[in-house]
Amino acid sequence: MVRALKATGESVEVYKPLFKLLLDNAVKYGIDYEKGGIYRDGLRKGGALVLEKEWWQHTESLVGFLEGYELFNDVRYYEAFQTIWGFVNSKMINHQVGEWRRLLDRDGKLIDGNIGNEWKVAYHSGRSMMECDKRLQKLMKK
Repeated sequence: MVRALKATGESVEVYKPLFKLLLDNAVKYGIDYEKGGIYRDGLRKGGALVLEKEWWQHTESLVGFLEGYELFNDVRYYEAFQTIWGFVNSKMINHQVGEWRRLLDRDGKLIDGNIGNEWKVAYHSGRSMMECDKRLQKLMKK
């Protein structure tokens, strides 16, 4: 959202209250602090409905929480990033191939270990890692 707003010349400031609400809801209900990662699906208000861990939510939430940390300097967002990254690095990425598994259960056991299908392409995981690297490099310079 921040990139889209900047690309169109819109003010990020106007949307910051909405971004904070979304991030706070995800921190409270979406992050699996016990097992790691972020849940697949949940309610707009309230807890998670589907406790599986799917690749797409992880790619996008890693970038989103780092973006949130940059915008608000709220350590909870960085901690959420770390919780998700720990799960991704240890369970979701197939390091032999260099791509992410599609779907895992809450504990990180394979439900669907395929690294691709008609909906999953390397764009999301690759973009996520490049965006995270860029943001982490920027944060390390501060």
